Amino acid sequence: MQALSEVAGDTLKIQNTKRRISQEVAPLSKEINTSLKQLRTASTRDVLFQSNAGNPTQNTFSTSTDNSNANQLFHETERLLMESQA
Repeated sequence: MQALSEVAGDTLKIQNTKRRISQEVAPLSKEINTSLKQLRTASTRDVLFQSNAGNPTQNTFSTSTDNSNANQLFHETERLLMESQA
């Protein structure tokens, strides 16, 4: 955007693009980089500090419990939906 303004020789557009880059694009870029860093840190932390990594039976139990909870939520949601339509 700035390069096109410079090629056109329009000083007003050049100033506007420089302002937009410093006030709009730079903060967004910084926020994206911070979010990416947090995601990488979180995923690394999850891999390093899994509480049940060495116990496969605990993983199975956890998964079946999660599935059971998900099924309960699904059925409860379905029940509430039917009630709201009645």
